Amino acid sequence: MDHLELERLWASVPGIDGVAFRFRDEVRVKYGEHAGETGTVIALLTLEPIPSYVVELSLSGKSLTLPQSQLEPAS
Repeated sequence: MDHLELERLWASVPGIDGVAFRFRDEVRVKYGEHAGETGTVIALLTLEPIPSYVVELSLSGKSLTLPQSQLEPAS
């Protein structure tokens, strides 16, 4: 599956099985250097071996690439 197909499926109503977050979801970083910081999901990069996202941090505006396992819903 190419990246355009991945983006199309991610944006579709049913989404993608196993992908916990959608575009513009608010998330919190669970551990690591940015633990406790919140941000917004702006892209889904990969599905394998686990979904990975680009997250824009709320306070700094910095963009990070993070695996799904390192994220949780912000609320």
